Amino acid sequence: SPIFKSCVSESQARIMVDLSAAADYFELPVLSKRACSAARSIMAQHPTLSCVVLDQAYDQGKTLSTLANDALQFIRKKPSAALLPLDGMGVTLLRPEALADIIADEQMNCDEITLFRALKRWADSGQYGNFETRHSVAIDIGKFIRLHFIGPRDLDAFVEGSGLVTRDQLFEAFKMQALTAEQDNINFSRPRFFVGWKSSNDALYTNENVTHTTELLECQEMMEGVHMWS
Repeated sequence: SPIFKSCVSESQARIMVDLSAAADYFELPVLSKRACSAARSIMAQHPTLSCVVLDQAYDQGKTLSTLANDALQFIRKKPSAALLPLDGMGVTLLRPEALADIIADEQMNCDEITLFRALKRWADSGQYGNFETRHSVAIDIGKFIRLHFIGPRDLDAFVEGSGLVTRDQLFEAFKMQALTAEQDNINFSRPRFFVGWKSSNDALYTNENVTHTTELLECQEMMEGVHMWS
């Protein structure tokens, strides 16, 4: 059937999920197998459509656990490609329940800032609800993100202005980073005034006089201050 030959669009991916659910309901294992196989093929070719399959599987309830788990596995392997594609789709196609499962997933093969960027894109451009509703949901889902594992520059440049975290959350993240750095022997304590001593290496400072040999200039022992030769 042509429906299995060019399954490359969002709508066709959703059809495969629904078709598999219908085949299971009417006990048509061959049809279900073909639909699941087509869904896996499209996810392998287009990782971003893993979000479509996962979202549609949630629409069917938890009955399509196999396809839902397959979609989650594809997203785990290539989170950036699946959630943050250049075309701007990916994560924006997910319903809140599916997004929450992804953000909270302990096996996601990416860093925390990638998950936060995905959450921010969903909050700004997702297809669920309106802007205010998405941001409210995203703030709640964002509690699964470990902010202290996001670099200080990203916390300052991206996370702080996202509108998804409070100043108290940022304070706690920066505090944990500072305490961890101190435990790793990074010393934040600095003298207010620092005296630097420079070495001349092999150079000799001398009295320039043709009548005597080169010699080191004499200087009394000093603990501070500056000595000047006349």
